[in-house]
Amino acid sequence: MIYGEAGVGKSALASWLASSRCTESSLYISTEDELSFFHISCPKTKTSVIMDYRTLLLVLLENLDVDVLVIDSLSSITRYLPPEIGSKVSALVSWLMHRRGEKGKLSVTVAQVSAKSGRTPYHEFIEPWADYVVRVKRLREGKRMAIMECPREEIRCFTIGRGEISWVSC
Repeated sequence: MIYGEAGVGKSALASWLASSRCTESSLYISTEDELSFFHISCPKTKTSVIMDYRTLLLVLLENLDVDVLVIDSLSSITRYLPPEIGSKVSALVSWLMHRRGEKGKLSVTVAQVSAKSGRTPYHEFIEPWADYVVRVKRLREGKRMAIMECPREEIRCFTIGRGEISWVSC
């Protein structure tokens, strides 16, 4: 799971991860608009805009065997759902993505946090199933910081260029 406030580079990092494993069997799902596809550099990656949780779950189930699957962002799907549904959707998506990871598949879920709480909606339902939890923060001079919180803490910094990520020293 990659999370952070709006505009910090979560989608760019998710796109970079997806493009770094460029295969015929890649799917990048945006739950907001087609702007998320800007940073995808792998021409083989299929893209889809999905704005309904039922459709997202159906597409996820139909594509469990693709090599790379990115959902950007789960927060957009669950934001307006009643809590009893939002928590179940978050837990189910996270569990399915985790099961994919157990099979060696790359699964990335992006989630946006509010500046006030610093946590994603339904964080407690997502985090237990995440193999990696990465928080992205904006620094000065165009740098971003990716803080890996789980399984072990690690800090890396990057910049976002034209359709690519460059790893830089913090």
